[in-house]
Amino acid sequence: MGGVRAYGTVFAITTTGAESVLYSFENCIRCAFDGTYPSSALLNVSGTIYGTTYEASGGQYGTVFSITPGGVENLIAIFPYPANPLGGLIYAKGLIYYTTSAGGGSTACPNGCGTVSEIDPTTNQGGILVSFPNALTLAAPMSGLLNVGGTFYGTTTGFGYGGVFKVTSNGDETTVYAFKSGADGAIPASGLINVNGTLYGTTSAGGGSTKCQGGCGTIYKVTRAGKETVIHSFAGGTDGATPTANLLNVDGILYGTTSAGGGKGCGGHGCGTVFKISLSGAESIEHTFKGFPDGASPMAGLIKVSAKLYGTTTSGGSSANCPNGCGTVFEVKP
Repeated sequence: MGGVRAYGTVFAITTTGAESVLYSFENCIRCAFDGTYPSSALLNVSGTIYGTTYEASGGQYGTVFSITPGGVENLIAIFPYPANPLGGLIYAKGLIYYTTSAGGGSTACPNGCGTVSEIDPTTNQGGILVSFPNALTLAAPMSGLLNVGGTFYGTTTGFGYGGVFKVTSNGDETTVYAFKSGADGAIPASGLINVNGTLYGTTSAGGGSTKCQGGCGTIYKVTRAGKETVIHSFAGGTDGATPTANLLNVDGILYGTTSAGGGKGCGGHGCGTVFKISLSGAESIEHTFKGFPDGASPMAGLIKVSAKLYGTTTSGGSSANCPNGCGTVFEVKP
């Protein structure tokens, strides 16, 4: 492919910092359709890596792609209608399942209220499993799905406060919990994790703090029967604010990131944090980002490798090639 490659990459990196680019996306209409702006975590299915891009070249609305460890990319699906997949992918019963933040058949939202969709990686064939119907609550999922005993759970941000839903592989969808007023959390941009049968997640707003417009966000738990409890409301300032990523469970302690808060840097709203919290709600900040040189605005979740946690920031770092830094890969020892 020719042209300037400036639309995102798939990369590999060792724990010692040796990085290599497996594939560079490019907005090259003359050559072939390609994804632009990869938007989710990657999924490994039998050695092939799958992911999504938020947009595609030629005015399209996102893709599902696969890539080999050697860097050979293949577009599995290109969306000619508004779809914009933002969440991660999961693999269950031979199929890949994912969400799109728009699209579907509902007329309650200008471009559709979003979907749960499926695709067969052996045939590259698939379709919409569920079209979300409701602009206020059941609309605009921005995270991936969680498989609990063959039932998929996820979150929608809605155009109000958002909600938690479940859907079977047959496409039967049910609202588990609808966020109500903001004090119980609002706009769950992250997905869910399962800890001993209870679902845990974060909301990027709500929670009651007046330091952030609309609240600084929460960590909540919800039973599969729909009982929701806020276990921590972020306070901004030295505490975190605006969590957008999935939590990570490490031996009963939950770890996560906030994209803001932690201090006065990054224009006064804070450069973000890494936090930990017990299941009973005892929270502490593990790391406060400063922008330079450690990065700023972590919006993705953490992974655990050996005894350390690893993650990414969307800006900051020491590179001068981007106005606010080009981002980092970081490690934190819990």
